[in-house]
Amino acid sequence: MDAQIQTMVYDVLQDAIVLLGSLLVGVVTRYIQQHYNAKQIEDAKGIAQIAVSSVEEIANVLGIKGADKLSIALNKARALAMKVGIELTDDQWHSLIHDALAELKGTWRSRL
Repeated sequence: MDAQIQTMVYDVLQDAIVLLGSLLVGVVTRYIQQHYNAKQIEDAKGIAQIAVSSVEEIANVLGIKGADKLSIALNKARALAMKVGIELTDDQWHSLIHDALAELKGTWRSRL
């Protein structure tokens, strides 16, 4: 009977270790996915800021205005993002471009 109890305890411990291992893998995987997505979004924000800044710098010289500036900034941001493997929806890019423009305008106002 001692051998049966020992076998049952061993089986329960083995099942517990497998369960804990599975949970640990799930938690680590979720953390990595969240971290990667957060990093990807931060990179996309930086790309949007670069695109907006570069378009604003050349807009006055080339006479580019309004929707044309937005279109150029979106295309530039998408092209830069493709090089580093970032793919976002059009709505996401619009939001990031508008946020970058608002931040840039806020920076300009604070300097005046």
